[in-house]
Amino acid sequence: MSKRCATIRGHIQSATKKNQIQMLATNITRQQLDMQALYPIYSLRWQVEILFKTWKSLFDIDKVRAMNPERFECHLYGTLIHILLSSMIAFQCRYYLHKKHQIEGSEYKCIDLAKSAIEDEKGQPLHDISSLRALMKNIYQNVYRHGRKDHRYQYKSPFDILNLTYERTFKAV
Repeated sequence: MSKRCATIRGHIQSATKKNQIQMLATNITRQQLDMQALYPIYSLRWQVEILFKTWKSLFDIDKVRAMNPERFECHLYGTLIHILLSSMIAFQCRYYLHKKHQIEGSEYKCIDLAKSAIEDEKGQPLHDISSLRALMKNIYQNVYRHGRKDHRYQYKSPFDILNLTYERTFKAV
C-alpha cells in the first residue's frame, strides 16, 4: 500500500505519525507534575489565543480610521472598556451556566451576545440596579439559549482541564 493511499480519517498515514510526537517546553519538574497531567494544562495556552482572536473579530481592534491622537485615545479607551465589560459579563454567564446546568458556553458566542446587549443599551440609563439586573438577566438567558459550545473530536474543554487540575492539586493537599 502506498503512502498516498493509506489514509486515516482523511490524513495521510505518514503525516499522522509525524503528529504523534509532541514536545512541551516548561519549567515544571516531573516531581511537581507528571507528563500526562501536563499536556491538558499546556493546551490551555490556546485559550489566550482564542480570546485575543475573539476580541479582534468582534471588536475590530485591528481596524482604525485616521484620526487625531486625542480622539484615538478616547476611541481606544472606549473600546477597551467595552471589551472588559463584555468579557466580564460573558465569563460570569459561562460560570453560572456551567455551575447550574453543567453546560459549557462558547467564549466567542457569549462575548458576542454580551457585546450586542451592551450596544443595544446605548443611550439607556443603567444608573439604577433594576435596569442593570434586567440587562444581566437578558444576557444570561440569551447565553443559555444560544451560547453553548460545540464539542468537537471528544477533546476536553478548558472547564474540564481546570477542574481536573484543581482536584489533583488541592485534594492532594
